[in-house]
Amino acid sequence: KRRARCNGQAKGGAAVGDADHAIADPVDDVEEGVGVAHRLQRSWQGGDRIEGAREKREGRHNEVADGRELVELVGKDRGDDAEGRLVLADVITYAQRHFKPAIMIDLATLTGAILVSLGMVQSGLFANNDHLATALSDAAAATGEGTWRMPLGKDYDKLIDSKIADMKNIGGRYGGSVTAACFLQRFVENDTPWAHLDIAGMAWSDKAKPTVPAGGTGYGVRLLTHFVEHFQPVSS
Repeated sequence: KRRARCNGQAKGGAAVGDADHAIADPVDDVEEGVGVAHRLQRSWQGGDRIEGAREKREGRHNEVADGRELVELVGKDRGDDAEGRLVLADVITYAQRHFKPAIMIDLATLTGAILVSLGMVQSGLFANNDHLATALSDAAAATGEGTWRMPLGKDYDKLIDSKIADMKNIGGRYGGSVTAACFLQRFVENDTPWAHLDIAGMAWSDKAKPTVPAGGTGYGVRLLTHFVEHFQPVSS
């Protein structure tokens, strides 16, 4: 059961890495990769999984974002969801401090809650910028890698407020994929256009489909490649 539950892990980083190769590298008889006028920077997260009783340390604090934010760790025995977002918050912070991106997109098999919302049919798209969200939705439609925009907002964000730290890592039982996205959004600086794709329901398939075999689907590779090829930033 544990092995089956981990089949979809790390697929967000894999999708970003493979899209990076598809965009930049020659493929078959194509002399060059996708021609783009944008500078791309890939940041990949990874972390060790600690099994059993040591896996969660509920009630403790964890410093993230170069120690600038203190997170109250809650949610013992609620699955793996609460751990990956801590590492992802550090990656988002690192990318902004080192690369000053014009836009940011992250993909992660972040929550089981997104499967409750959307099943294994579409990923959940969260974004702080309508232009970016529309461009990603268009890329999803063009490539057959479905996504559905999900809400953000103050009413959800306040669910991760903490009385003893800057925030909590989990916002409660309901709306888990939304509060997870709100958690990540708190680390987006200077209103940088940002989008988060929760691909937990799309990264693995038990059955073969017309465009992918059974197993890891590679979800996000075609979507990101198409997005980069066609995206037009809003003129300032």
